[in-house]
Amino acid sequence: MKGGQAMRRGGPRGARVPGRAPCRRVRASLPGTQAAPDQRPLPSSKSIFVFGLGYTSVALGNWLAAEGWSVSGTCRTPARVEGLRARGWAVECFDPARGVALTPELQQRLADSPYVLSSVPPLAMALYDPALSAQRALLRPLAAAGHVAWFGYLSSTGVYGDWQGEWVDEGSLCRQTSSKAIVRQEAEAAWLQLQQQAGLPVHVFRLGGIYGPGRSVLDSLEAEPSDLSSSQQRRGRQRYTARCHVHDICAVLAASMAAPNPGRVYNIVDDDPAPRGDVMSYARSLVFGSAGTTTYGTAAGTAAMAGACEPGPGTSSPEQDSVNQAGPAPPLADAVPGPSGGPVSHPGPQAGSLPAAPGDGAEPGSPSGSGGGGRGGGRGGCAVLEEKRVSNARIKAELGVVLRYPTYREGVAAIHGGQLWPLGEGDLALL
Repeated sequence: MKGGQAMRRGGPRGARVPGRAPCRRVRASLPGTQAAPDQRPLPSSKSIFVFGLGYTSVALGNWLAAEGWSVSGTCRTPARVEGLRARGWAVECFDPARGVALTPELQQRLADSPYVLSSVPPLAMALYDPALSAQRALLRPLAAAGHVAWFGYLSSTGVYGDWQGEWVDEGSLCRQTSSKAIVRQEAEAAWLQLQQQAGLPVHVFRLGGIYGPGRSVLDSLEAEPSDLSSSQQRRGRQRYTARCHVHDICAVLAASMAAPNPGRVYNIVDDDPAPRGDVMSYARSLVFGSAGTTTYGTAAGTAAMAGACEPGPGTSSPEQDSVNQAGPAPPLADAVPGPSGGPVSHPGPQAGSLPAAPGDGAEPGSPSGSGGGGRGGGRGGCAVLEEKRVSNARIKAELGVVLRYPTYREGVAAIHGGQLWPLGEGDLALL
């Protein structure tokens, strides 16, 4: 297939790419078809338990608490425990890798919560991951007894790997090569296996780069190219970057909780897989106007970035573990429409374009987006870029989600205008 051709959704049925592993699914439904939703009545209890209360999951907790939900869960730092307890949430430290187990009180909270979310990123291959093993051990008897109505796992669009700019959807083969993306897919498979073994109603959400208040390009406008990590510099050279505002992530999760469909995988990305340089340029125009300049966008900035990525022998670079990318490809068509119906075309960074900055669709410790893979290497950790455009058609067709921030323009403008929800000032200081 030539690079300019549009992808047939998911590729040929049953096709395997040599050396590449297909994404694992529990259901036998064909990619691109709508699976039958769970017909069981929803529980009357509005309680959610969250493993790993971080940026996105705290935002979801705020979203649900505003609707009268009870929120409980875990995190790893005492300061965050105290801050979240102050708002009435039942929170304890939980860190199996360091021998910190779930307290009896939190175990009871888990047993009383029909909705469970895990945002804990994998630490190692599933068989050797203490956090994953501990969560599965806690949930297995609850699932077998029918106490869990919905379980969500936050994964990453990074599992798709490199598609050379083609569109991918939930039925596409996984072509990941980086160590982080491989363990991420292994974690997905481990959770889906628990659905087969014990009936845990698993829903997998593959997130692009997460951005929102306190974590966006607006927080890093003054950064110099020399301040950027090699992975940030690499992502700055990508033609396509998947991202999603934290508000829309919460909207998708809430919609899935209202209509469980166990075994389903959902991409959570916005409509425009624009390169990070475009996002940074737009942010600068909001803050500085057309006259605002920094080292970004100058010949010096471009030269500094290029110099950091000259080819050379040596080391491989693991994929950046971030989250949020987007793309509106149609479910089964060859055409590649953009958000307004016309084609989206991003030819890639030009001379003088802007490198990626911290906070542009990246959440520390969260699932990876479409960052470069671990193939190849060079000085500064440069590697072959993983280029793909990620479709969000399924969350719209099956969950009825209408994105509040369909592109980075609406999202960055809202943050610049002071819109924080579903987070608050206290959350930004705490997280």
